[in-house]
Amino acid sequence: TLFYVANDVIQNAKRHHALVYQQGFKPFLNSAMPYVKDNSIKKKIQRILEIWRERGVYDEDFIAELLKKL
Repeated sequence: TLFYVANDVIQNAKRHHALVYQQGFKPFLNSAMPYVKDNSIKKKIQRILEIWRERGVYDEDFIAELLKKL
């Protein structure tokens, strides 16, 4: 659920050019990924990360880093 909230904040920040929020979430996303254990949740988070990749929310290297930790 918290990833969905983060997704909403991050994507709205991108739309409104409030990059401080987008950048502010990076360290927390990075440290949260290893805690995702359930495969059904992993698939949902992978989908969010793919959407971020498609929409250019974060750069390719950061998305790849998150997917690796997931």
